[in-house]
Amino acid sequence: MELIKIFNSISINELYFVKSLLESEGIPAEVFDDTIGQIAPHYLFYQGGPRLMVRDVDQEHAQKIINQYLTDKNSPPISDADFNRGI
Repeated sequence: MELIKIFNSISINELYFVKSLLESEGIPAEVFDDTIGQIAPHYLFYQGGPRLMVRDVDQEHAQKIINQYLTDKNSPPISDADFNRGI
């Protein structure tokens, strides 16, 4: 099995959050280059930030989870009125 890059972010907090989402679904994930910003901050923007890697056999399932996270992240927040109505 080969490790492949599934996600990257210049936010280390977001990267570890996505890692926890994958692991909660039983997908092992590893973070690479998470300390590169301390050594060479300019490299973060060149490379796109630290990388989250998964096994190639987990790629499809992991991508679905990440896509759902990105969709939810970019959705507008629910209004108080809708929340109170249970929507």
